[in-house]
Amino acid sequence: MSFPEPGLVVRYDYLWTHEAARGQDQGKDRLACLVAASDSMLRPRYVVLLPITPTPPADDKKVRS
Repeated sequence: MSFPEPGLVVRYDYLWTHEAARGQDQGKDRLACLVAASDSMLRPRYVVLLPITPTPPADDKKVRS
């Protein structure tokens, strides 16, 4: 069975850190991008998904170059 290619956009039940800190145990469906997946023969198989959001990060969370 082949796995989708990196770059695929999927819906994912994503829980932000601040939501978990408030005690939430379920997020909402959000768009996420498949970034990488480990070899299909490895167990457990690892998949990296990054959330996609139109909201810019708060000032204290800005990425610094």
